[in-house]
Amino acid sequence: MRTPSNAYWQQIKEDRRAFVDALFVSSDPVVLWAAIRSLLREGDTVGEISVIFEAHHRTYLPVLQFELVSTFVERFSATGAAPIESSLEDEDPAVVAYSLLALSKIGLNALRSGATRVTSRSDRIQTHFGSFGWEGTLAEYASRLIEDKEDEEPNQALEPTPIAVTPRADARVAPATGVAHL
Repeated sequence: MRTPSNAYWQQIKEDRRAFVDALFVSSDPVVLWAAIRSLLREGDTVGEISVIFEAHHRTYLPVLQFELVSTFVERFSATGAAPIESSLEDEDPAVVAYSLLALSKIGLNALRSGATRVTSRSDRIQTHFGSFGWEGTLAEYASRLIEDKEDEEPNQALEPTPIAVTPRADARVAPATGVAHL
């Protein structure tokens, strides 16, 4: 397989960056998510932009849909959950899957809230180029995202920790204090 030149890669990156920047001109998360939602239905190209470049450098560029979802969450994580949740009713399983992914990037509570809306969906996620990384049902995908997110969360429970101080003779000892293990 021929390795693309650096100039070719640079041009692909610049074209994609210009596309994403032009899309994110809007500061309204509802309008922007509606545009992204329609792009999530696209196939191997979005306009003139390749969604993924098939080569041995495949991981050099993220899949465009992942880039759009990630950029949206980076900019609107505090206010963006509502328009994303509206996509959970979409008939296209890929749109629902990307919406669940976006909610997982916002946080565990947003993901749990969204996951309850897809527990009865048994439709399989259909991918382009096998790039989504999940080949199960939407309900299974939601459960897996929750499990993964819970594994990321540090244990915030307080546990007694012994104090490494020797009390002086006949002194009253204070109870052990709790410390969170992060």
